[in-house]
Amino acid sequence: MTEIPNPRPETARALKPPGFMALNYGRQTPLITLLAHVVYSAMLGGFYRLVGS
Repeated sequence: MTEIPNPRPETARALKPPGFMALNYGRQTPLITLLAHVVYSAMLGGFYRLVGS
């Protein structure tokens, strides 16, 4: 039997692994992530208060 060549090219990773606190994606990544969590929590708390009243 003849071997059929693989038609797919070799794929390389587009992104590096995130590393500690995702610092491989930039220095601001942990800060932006924390800020996004704070904003989301504030919005969620606001809606909870609005509905709970």
